Amino acid sequence: MTCRFVLHGTHTGSPFFGVEPAGTPIAQPGITILDFREGRCIERWSVADTLAVLFQLGVTQLPG
Repeated sequence: MTCRFVLHGTHTGSPFFGVEPAGTPIAQPGITILDFREGRCIERWSVADTLAVLFQLGVTQLPG
């Protein structure tokens, strides 16, 4: 089973990669893959796109 997701939140609280919280809304996409056997999940792999969050916070930019 595969599940794509997007986590939505607001940058408050602690600094993130050196960026002080400013109430910036962020969205972090990702994907989870689950391996089921006999009705039970036996393995799970997840990846979240932290680079997308860094772009949204202005930590990094595309070249050019």
